[in-house]
Amino acid sequence: METRPVICNVADVSFQIGAQVVLDNIRCTIHEAERIGVLGSNGSGKSSLLRILAGAMPPDSGEVICRRALTIGYLPQESALQHHRTIRQAVLAGAADILDKITRFEALPAHAEAAHQLEEEIFKRGGWELDRLVEELASHLALPDLERPPQTLSGGEQRRVALAAALIGAPDLLLLDEPTNHLDTDSIAWLETWLLRRRCTCLLVSHDRAFLDNVSTSTLEIENGSLYRHEGNYSGFLQAKSARQAIEERLEDKRQAFLRREVEWIRRGPKARSTKSKSRVGRFNQAAAGSAPVRSGSVEMVIPPADRMGKRVLDFFDVDIEIGGKTIVRDFDFSFEPGQRIGIIGSNGSGKTTFLRTILGEHSPSKGKIERGELTRFNYADQKRQLLNDDHDVFTELAEGQEFVRLGEQQVTVWAYLRRFLFSDERIRTRVGRLSGGERNRLMLAKMLKNGGNFLILDEPTNDLDLDTLRILEEELAGFAGCVLVVSHDRYFLNRVGNGILAFEGDGRLFYQVGDYDYYLDNRAAREMARPKVGGDEVPAKDKAQPGKDGGAGTKRKLKWKEKRELAGMEAAILASEAEVARLEKIFSDPDFFKTHGHRSRELTDELEAARSRTAE
Repeated sequence: METRPVICNVADVSFQIGAQVVLDNIRCTIHEAERIGVLGSNGSGKSSLLRILAGAMPPDSGEVICRRALTIGYLPQESALQHHRTIRQAVLAGAADILDKITRFEALPAHAEAAHQLEEEIFKRGGWELDRLVEELASHLALPDLERPPQTLSGGEQRRVALAAALIGAPDLLLLDEPTNHLDTDSIAWLETWLLRRRCTCLLVSHDRAFLDNVSTSTLEIENGSLYRHEGNYSGFLQAKSARQAIEERLEDKRQAFLRREVEWIRRGPKARSTKSKSRVGRFNQAAAGSAPVRSGSVEMVIPPADRMGKRVLDFFDVDIEIGGKTIVRDFDFSFEPGQRIGIIGSNGSGKTTFLRTILGEHSPSKGKIERGELTRFNYADQKRQLLNDDHDVFTELAEGQEFVRLGEQQVTVWAYLRRFLFSDERIRTRVGRLSGGERNRLMLAKMLKNGGNFLILDEPTNDLDLDTLRILEEELAGFAGCVLVVSHDRYFLNRVGNGILAFEGDGRLFYQVGDYDYYLDNRAAREMARPKVGGDEVPAKDKAQPGKDGGAGTKRKLKWKEKRELAGMEAAILASEAEVARLEKIFSDPDFFKTHGHRSRELTDELEAARSRTAE
């Protein structure tokens, strides 16, 4: 097996914040070309580990030993770009050491030995292509005009500029803290390709499980101050963690059984304390001094049951939506129905948040009409978390003058409700302005969910949430009986939650696809391949269907709203039939089929044939 060179060693590092031990004497070795996903609950120490590796703060004890002249690129959660005059300068700041080498090279005589050495180092780091790299990064990360001052950028835009700065210098070690936040799906796919193509050595803190699956070669998990290493990507980590916990549970069961037996022996109090009995007492004391495996707390969020919905939920009739003179939605007809969980996707700036504001009545369509059902009650969590008051403490912010939170037919105290979202007594009395990003998001969800409603609208709910919280949110949303509309770039989240995708595909096109995100991608690829081409170019829409003088066979008629609903229903039925065929075929492929299902073989055969017939139709 190939042994890659070690570029960094974490040796017995400890770090604590106040009384909380965040990292407890951890050890870790980083090899060249490794891509390591760093996982853990909010506050577990992921960002602290990256800050220590980046040299941004020292550990309380232990040391980080790096290869000589190691270059590090670092994307922190909070980026400061204010001291740069333009975005271009802010990006190039990530290649400051390369620019310094270029300056020194240009000052040396061409025949000097030092000049040849510098030229080789600059070439290896891509220094002669910095201008082209700036443009490539700006394009794929959707950066604003490069001559704009960074002070004018939104938080998401600043994050993308900081990511570009971390990437441009081609460092030996990349430390990326939530790099996919504020990236759209196309930018995330490009980032994956960038990291794989360049064989970067990197540590990645991310909640994006699809990103971790596609990129990481190993995983570090921080739990209760300890560091666990698992080889493989996120899916491999889940399997390894499950196996590790199963072993820990078995060992704990054996320890408890041993203690129960020995307690009985100790209570009998043997009169003669022989050497053998003293040894037995020693083993008992050693086992008693042990402790059960410590598990991180788990969020217990509960979404109140959806109120009854009427026949009409929310209907769009030939709607156009404009903002700043640009049409972001054109000729949109759609009807929302109970049980739909629709993911909204699209590039940054395509108009997703404006679309949500139009649904809520905060922005008016420029054409068409929107009809909201009389029983439809919206519940909205906004992307910027503007609904939180930083001057309130957590209790006051959530309670809003009430002592209890109603969850369907029952009610719980505000204090108990906040504990379900992993707020300790100390954090419940903390000012909102002092919460971490993950804590703010949990509080936002807690505040939103307590209000009930039967139409949930969530704008980027997955940002800053740890994986355990994400999993529980997904399970709750999947069981919600009302409507769910969620803007997200988290592909894993959309696959687990969504049964429909609304995609902003440019030029005002808002396309609806039944099914999850992966199914949408497959169908989008098929649609693009099916488009007629002439000389390698797509046929313009006006040339695809030329109406005859009498508006006859050549006329391309726009589908009516009822026809669109029927078409969507047909596709949903096909999906359901295909899923049923797959389920039944899996039963038949079971080696123990006749042992388990033999008495129902005729019935299952009939069901399979019927499902295949429905799919063929």
